[in-house]
Amino acid sequence: MASRRFARRHELCRAAAATLLASLVYGGAGCVSGGRSSAATQPAVRTEVVREFWPDGQLRVEREVVRRPDGTLVNHGAYTSWLADGQKEYEGSYVRGQTDGVEYQWHDNGQLRSEQHYALGLRQGPRYDWDAQGRLRKEEHYADDLPDGQWTIWEGDGRIKWQGAFERGEPVR
Repeated sequence: MASRRFARRHELCRAAAATLLASLVYGGAGCVSGGRSSAATQPAVRTEVVREFWPDGQLRVEREVVRRPDGTLVNHGAYTSWLADGQKEYEGSYVRGQTDGVEYQWHDNGQLRSEQHYALGLRQGPRYDWDAQGRLRKEEHYADDLPDGQWTIWEGDGRIKWQGAFERGEPVR
């Protein structure tokens, strides 16, 4: 029951944050009705794709953005970057400038480096880190950007180096 209340409270906070961000980014006023953001009252979101290139002409960054009334660009949608050799370096998504969803980063050799989950800019859920050989080295868990749950760090040979637990940012003994 308590976890259901927490999930509902988190949903309400997320909706309110999205509405606030919409009004800050677009200068419009959103409406929250019953804890849910009303899409009909929020300004229409028109995204543009911005591409940046390496000196040799290869794609370096491709990202979706929205333009604020003052002309500044804010990440909103997919964001991908590549190294000079064409290897993917980063992939994530944004909602009005806040990382939202799963963010991935890769080592220079193409092996996945990290996976981090976000909800409107806050770390939410698991984070995994791998070494360049593809071995899991770290697992962490977050709730509302605070350490929450089991954390484990492994040595290169697979032995556990450290293990601990957190609840809402506080170590659990």
